[in-house]
Amino acid sequence: MARARGRGRRELKSEINSSKLVPNKKDLEELLATSVTVAAKQAAVISAQAALADAQERYNKGAPQILAKEQALAMAKAELEKAIRDVEATNKEALLQKARDARQVDVVELERQITVASNQLKRTEDFVKILTEQRAKAKVAGQQMNMQGDDIDPLKVQRDEIRKKLFELEDLERRKDTNSRIEIVEGAQLYLDYNFKTKLVAAIIFGILGFTAVSLIIAYLEWRNRRVDGVDQVVQELKMRVIGTIPAFPSRAALKNGEASQNQNWRFILNESVNSTRTMLLHTARTQQMQVILVTSAMQGEGKTSLSSQLATSMATAGLRTLILDCDLRNPSMQKLFDIPVAPGCAEILLQEIDISDTIATTSVPNLWIIPAGQCNHRVIAALAQGHPLEGLFNRLRGQFDIIIVDSCPILPVADTLLVAQHVDGVIFSILQDVSQLPKVQDASERLVQLNIPLVGAVVNGIKPDIQAYGYNYVKQLPA
Repeated sequence: MARARGRGRRELKSEINSSKLVPNKKDLEELLATSVTVAAKQAAVISAQAALADAQERYNKGAPQILAKEQALAMAKAELEKAIRDVEATNKEALLQKARDARQVDVVELERQITVASNQLKRTEDFVKILTEQRAKAKVAGQQMNMQGDDIDPLKVQRDEIRKKLFELEDLERRKDTNSRIEIVEGAQLYLDYNFKTKLVAAIIFGILGFTAVSLIIAYLEWRNRRVDGVDQVVQELKMRVIGTIPAFPSRAALKNGEASQNQNWRFILNESVNSTRTMLLHTARTQQMQVILVTSAMQGEGKTSLSSQLATSMATAGLRTLILDCDLRNPSMQKLFDIPVAPGCAEILLQEIDISDTIATTSVPNLWIIPAGQCNHRVIAALAQGHPLEGLFNRLRGQFDIIIVDSCPILPVADTLLVAQHVDGVIFSILQDVSQLPKVQDASERLVQLNIPLVGAVVNGIKPDIQAYGYNYVKQLPA
């Protein structure tokens, strides 16, 4: 029987190994989700769908414009399918290797289960054998007892008579002892729960295991949500070049209640930090012939818009003709800082509904102009994905301004920044201390690298300044 079980196990393992090996669907989906090419093709399909929907609203059914958009959508879908097939073909061996590893794990687990079942079956067979032997012995003993049954009956009668005599003697003894009416049947005994120690040890072990598991889960979550705590971490762990730091903004209550000299100290540190960052940026721009600089971040709320406005203002005060182009089309805020209307702006330029010169607004800062974001809709996002209107916009602006600062969306939530960044000369990454998360910053910077977009460096915002370290007491005596 053991030989039959071994043969059955080998046949089952051979059947599993000989079955067709296919990549795991989940592994393939994760691979496609990280592919920049597939993401770009998906964006193209979305743009083509938006363009088709717009054409269907404008023209009658069967119009040439609708047919052209349908053909463009079909081509975009075909390119997306081809990109998916290319990714599958390129990574086929890696996916198959993952499938092999998963199959090997399944085979090992199956062999373990078969071994456990075989051992249990063997124990069951041994137990059945013992029961069979005991049954045979009991049968023989029963036969012998039946043969001796006739000799036992007289002995039973004698036993009953002896019991009766003993009962009479015990009753007589109880009657003689008239002073004692309490009879001790059995002495008191102390019963101890010998399982208490085992239960206590088990409770302690499970408590330690539970505490360890919770600690590991908390440690893992903290590792996943690690936040940037300083410049050294950006340089050493993210491998980014830091071109500047911006001090943390004090609260409104601190500015209102603080002394005038203290507020003046903070404003001095802010101006010097921005000017230092401007100097580093202009040096890189001149040596590498950069004119259009995009400012972005990994997620929302990490200081990119404030950094864009501060850098642009600093460059304008240095005598450079500076333009701020607000490409944060989905959630613009630059117009609030300079108190101008949100439209017309970049969105209307992309739709080719207005001339560029009609969107350029002046500011209160000399040598500083701004193009607001405009009113965004699905048609604007589709035009952004096409790239031609945006390329024409930058080509025209290069001849009118010395430097152009582009404020854009965060990289991770939407693909807009990756589309805009392909037309700029360099990118500055805004990082907010104690807010930006290391894994997300790493993911966002890797997306820029995969598209061969030059990363000028990072600016760390929210640094707690040391007044004396900046030497304010030395320079404050300079005349205004």
